[in-house]
Amino acid sequence: RIYRCATCRKQSNLYECPDCGFTGP
Repeated sequence: RIYRCATCRKQSNLYECPDCGFTGP
């Protein structure tokens, strides 16, 4: 499982987060 922080935002069909650095579906 992948947990995203509250700053992670959904863009198109994937997620991108400048804060925690997460990128993925």
